[in-house]
Amino acid sequence: MERSPVKTKNSSADNLGEETKQALEAVLKASRMGDHEEVLRLFLKDQAQHIFPKGQHTLKWLTDRIGRRATSRLVGILSEAPCFNCRHGLLGCDNCENTGHLGYDFVCEWCLSLGRVPCGFCDCTGLASIDFIPLGLRLAVFAIRIKNAEKRLDGLLQIPTPSAESAVAAFNKRAELLFALNREISVLQTTVGVAGDLVTVPRNLRGRVTRITNEAVRIAAKSTRRLSTTVETMLNACKLCAENAQRGSKAHKLAMARVKYFGALLDTDPPLKGTYFEHPLLTKAADRLTQKKKSRKRR
Repeated sequence: MERSPVKTKNSSADNLGEETKQALEAVLKASRMGDHEEVLRLFLKDQAQHIFPKGQHTLKWLTDRIGRRATSRLVGILSEAPCFNCRHGLLGCDNCENTGHLGYDFVCEWCLSLGRVPCGFCDCTGLASIDFIPLGLRLAVFAIRIKNAEKRLDGLLQIPTPSAESAVAAFNKRAELLFALNREISVLQTTVGVAGDLVTVPRNLRGRVTRITNEAVRIAAKSTRRLSTTVETMLNACKLCAENAQRGSKAHKLAMARVKYFGALLDTDPPLKGTYFEHPLLTKAADRLTQKKKSRKRR
């Protein structure tokens, strides 16, 4: 007879109800097959039907019943669960019909002349919001999200400034880099926000919440400057496009409008202030961390 994959260290699996056993086995099967969509569908359905616990002890409950490896795999799948409202954290801009401009003479300020706007459901992360993640798994999920964001940001920061390219190609490549950078920094910001909102976390886990917040701030500090320098390269590409385009043409009008607009964004203090490339929660968290360090030195 085939041995059931659902077991615990103290053999308490037999104390589980049959419905719960079957639900766990279905999740494990989908996980082993690499069917992440099915894992998410089953797990959330079972959560809704109260088969799995929803409280702060979900992680321990799962670990006791399916083991550390299977639980880690499940948490990893949850950490990459996509937003169901957008693609990579962005939506098309309805104001300019995804063009980034209004009749070529004016840029669309709704989308910062980029033709896409951030998704309000996921705050531009492209990942499922906190409400999607079971309470007892949130800290584990967001700890993994921070690690993944750091890996991706390290790769993005290695991308060199474009050379020997047409102005339009350079602009488009930098826009994609800008979106990618902002997506990962937004992951860090939502993590900081979540850490601040988890008022139900027990005292013994508050230290972990602080560590997660500090890690997000550390990673963001080395990445946010690249947002401004990327916009600078886009501005330079627009200047080059304006020089090469026939005066009065649509391409010339749009390039000049973008030069003026991006220049104004970079002249704000801090640069890009008031846009969705500004991340106030990260800034506040960084300020709090700085103040704590100063307080410790005074002592």
